[in-house]
Amino acid sequence: MFFELHKDSNIGLKVLSEADLGIGTSHQTHIGLMEDTFNFIEDYKQYSYAQFIYEDTSKELSSFLDPIQNQDDTRRSPKIRKGTKVELKKSLINKSVVTEIRDIVKSDLTAKWFLMWFGLNNKDLVFFLIKANTKDYKALVHILGDVLPKRKIFKDIDSSKILKYLNKKVNDVNTTYLEELEIAVETCNTNIKSRINPKEIDLYKAQKLLKEIGKQGEELLNQYLNKLKTEKKISDYEWMNVNRETGLPYDFTIIDKSGKLYYSDAKSTSYHFERNMFFSSNELKFINQNRNYLIHRVYDMSNKPLLKITENIAIITDDFIAHYTDCKTNIAKNGLKLNSVKVEVPPTLSILDFKDEPNFII
Repeated sequence: MFFELHKDSNIGLKVLSEADLGIGTSHQTHIGLMEDTFNFIEDYKQYSYAQFIYEDTSKELSSFLDPIQNQDDTRRSPKIRKGTKVELKKSLINKSVVTEIRDIVKSDLTAKWFLMWFGLNNKDLVFFLIKANTKDYKALVHILGDVLPKRKIFKDIDSSKILKYLNKKVNDVNTTYLEELEIAVETCNTNIKSRINPKEIDLYKAQKLLKEIGKQGEELLNQYLNKLKTEKKISDYEWMNVNRETGLPYDFTIIDKSGKLYYSDAKSTSYHFERNMFFSSNELKFINQNRNYLIHRVYDMSNKPLLKITENIAIITDDFIAHYTDCKTNIAKNGLKLNSVKVEVPPTLSILDFKDEPNFII
């Protein structure tokens, strides 16, 4: 799991009252939470962004968290507020979690609405809106009992079923963000559309995960090639990075039954086949000079890994090499030096001939 609940954050659950929803005679501008939930936040005070989950979607919204002030000036359990016009203007997201909740529940004011809240290990706050008798409601009832309690704090939940469910839920609804993170660390471009300010820890974890995915893709391809060798469909192969990352512009050498040598690169992703592949200029230069080069596209690795193979990746290199060489020459006139660039290649290009490998069974 990429996201996990914070070790110092208990899980809060409550039925949302009319006052919480801003209906009836109340002019309440906040939703009250409970103590002993966001324990990792000092004084229950944080003005930032939060993940808001409803059904199968997640979005980032403004979050104004502070403690409820008693009449004697003492403070107690936290609340989330709609936010003032000034606060919303300062925020890059001019809609708060409270406003979003109240807009959604207008679709059915007769229903019972629940709110769960908790913190993640990256210190994100998460607010999870649940409508009675929906898929999420029934899943939680299956875990907790016949009905959801009106108010409850779940403590000491390290191995509980509800923790596993919520961890999975958060990861499932953040697929777009996780895919953007993978692209960001691959391209060194942190322009992520689904987050205003992606956390450093998320980028660090994504970078680490990308390396793991690359290694896992090579391991799967190694098993596949070993199977082909055992079945005498190829004569031999060598995994160049079996012990350490060599930095070579290919991951495998493969010798077919006729003795012909091929180079292969495993382009792996957790996500769909259509996601762009990334090549360095050094890789493209090597491919241009060694046209017996295969791309083994290992994809959907977060589910059941699949494989497509193309033998004509070299076709994309001719125009690139010509323009890249001209560019290097031209900028060198001004004393500059171009060492390497990264190139995005859509695997769906009509000139590329990717074929399914139905026998990629590990």
